Amino acid sequence: MTKVQKWFAKLRNRIFFSFVGCFLGIMLLIMGVFQFSSQKHFSQLAVSSTRRELASITDNLESTLQHVINFSISASINDGIIRIARTYPTLPGSEAEQYAVRKKINTIINAIIALSPNIAMWDIMAKDGSFFQAGGYNLSELDSFDKEQIMKQHQNARQAMITGPYFYLPARETLKENGKYVFLISKPIVDLNTRETYGYLMFFIEASTIASPFVNYRPNNSEVTFYITDQENTILLASDLNYTGKTIREAFPFSKRDVENLETQDYLTKENVVYCSTQMSLPDWKLIHVIPMDELMKEQHLFARIFFICNLLVILFFALLSWWNARAISGPILDLSEVMKNVVKEAYAPVEVPGTSEEIQILYRGYNTFAEQTQQLLQTIYEEEREKNDYQFRLIQEQIKPHFLYNTLEMIKSMIDLGIYDEAGEAISTLARFYRNSLSKGSNIITIATEIDMVKQYLYIEKLRHMEYFDYEIVCEKGTEQYVIPKLTLQPILENAIVHGTASDGRMCFVSLSIKNAADTVVITVKDDGNGIEPEKLCQLNKNLDEARGEEKGSFGLFSINRRVRLLYGTEYGIRLESEPGKGTIVILRIPKLEHLDETASSILERDQETAGRKQYEENRYY
Repeated sequence: MTKVQKWFAKLRNRIFFSFVGCFLGIMLLIMGVFQFSSQKHFSQLAVSSTRRELASITDNLESTLQHVINFSISASINDGIIRIARTYPTLPGSEAEQYAVRKKINTIINAIIALSPNIAMWDIMAKDGSFFQAGGYNLSELDSFDKEQIMKQHQNARQAMITGPYFYLPARETLKENGKYVFLISKPIVDLNTRETYGYLMFFIEASTIASPFVNYRPNNSEVTFYITDQENTILLASDLNYTGKTIREAFPFSKRDVENLETQDYLTKENVVYCSTQMSLPDWKLIHVIPMDELMKEQHLFARIFFICNLLVILFFALLSWWNARAISGPILDLSEVMKNVVKEAYAPVEVPGTSEEIQILYRGYNTFAEQTQQLLQTIYEEEREKNDYQFRLIQEQIKPHFLYNTLEMIKSMIDLGIYDEAGEAISTLARFYRNSLSKGSNIITIATEIDMVKQYLYIEKLRHMEYFDYEIVCEKGTEQYVIPKLTLQPILENAIVHGTASDGRMCFVSLSIKNAADTVVITVKDDGNGIEPEKLCQLNKNLDEARGEEKGSFGLFSINRRVRLLYGTEYGIRLESEPGKGTIVILRIPKLEHLDETASSILERDQETAGRKQYEENRYY
């Protein structure tokens, strides 16, 4: 055995590593459960927080757009603007007149918008589609701007409308990077009296202004990714302008089902990225905020690191505590092992010892020595007890109801003396069959059909003995014969009914045996029309039956049967008495519907019969 093996063979070291190993396993399980549950919890919180942030961004953006829309409404209903648009359905011909008109428009519009930072450009488009250039911008430099489309959209819509994006690159700029995307808020200039349209007021908002709510809500040192789409899922504006004009499925690794889930659930988690979506009321845009899950889970990662450090400190503390406990436990065991060495040395023959720690091997040898001696002693006691029980059982079989046998033989002799030979022969045959079945050493668990055969034999003999005082009937419902019952269960109950059912005035005694099905039980009823039992005594008898008592003289038979039934089937089965003074007594026995019992149950009943049989057959009455 190597040094390492010897070191691990020490009980102290094994206890230490067992404690530490179990604790490590438990801590790893706790850490795994914590990691899983906390990550799920924090991810839900992060998604909820992102959705709240997106709702705030939406409110901010709608507020910005609404302010510009309010400016356009105020300007479109201004009398000066309406008068100018009505007077000049097209631009004036002379430069001087154009300058004068632009100055008037500029004065009115600037007074309304008050240099609003949200409006990047503005102008008025005349009824014929020409621009006054009152705001100082040449709107003909807008890429993909369609005047006819704007006019067509406002034919049936007098309210402000938002369109775009348009790319604006001033003619003086040569680099595309110096251009910018803008959105147009257009509002028709309508005569309030005639409802005629004279022109169109146009306010432009830069894409950076629309993107500013996303940037303002961006966490420190983090990137912001957003998308603004129309109802056809075409991207109008995004943090990456290269995606402008593309569809959602072109920009994201989305399937058709992912797009549907995003629209119905307002959020989607895919490939460790959270996509949150919300719908704007004005304009009819959809905002999508994209945040990596790692960005949202920074707090969870920090909390997990703190939790890991705390657990590491706990593990170190527990390791020290385990080492101390291992020494405390192994010390007494080592002392005990020194004592057990003497026992092992005095053992006559060595026993096989399993390959375990040295200390446990010593204890195992000593334990096996004592166990072997104890087993020999128990075996001796068992053999003696078995011989004693066999003797008692044979004695019971030899002494079973001698008075019944004597009385029956005397009755048969009387019948022979009277010349009633046929009845005497039948009585002898019946008596022989009864004792053969009762005293046979077959199974103690028999079918109800076999038990009824023995009952019929017994009742036939009793009928011959007490023909003028006794009569009986047996009613066995079909379908109950195959269920099992302990042997000699019904005969003592019937004998009890005959003894106590016989009236003192010589009146005929009638005993009925009924066996019926009831749900999952068999109900056996023995009824006599004798004197009955007083209520106080009846109550006490039933109480003793329920409490498994009744060893007193004169009551052993019923209680013995009840105890045997409960021993085999359970406490929910057994005997119940019903009686009324002057009207007779009913013994109700309930057993389960079982078609067989194993050999263990039969042996239990056999041992019970060995200890109870003598008293049962020595008594002539049962209550």
